[in-house]
Amino acid sequence: MERQLNSIGIFDNASGRKIVLNNLTEAYNNLSSILKVQENGRVVRESLLSGANGVVKVESIWDGAKLITVTLFGGK
Repeated sequence: MERQLNSIGIFDNASGRKIVLNNLTEAYNNLSSILKVQENGRVVRESLLSGANGVVKVESIWDGAKLITVTLFGGK
């Protein structure tokens, strides 16, 4: 995950963490980001995360307001 984020210009520092947090918060608050609801009731959401050098697709799984996992697609 770190390699993928670094490849699009997002790094493990205060600025990079804020970008990721904002993306996840916006995905959680946006009903149109819902991809599907799993049988166990967890909600799968998708969003795009943009950095200075590119974009990755973010798939996050939520149990209510609790973030369970995040998977990134794309980047290097």
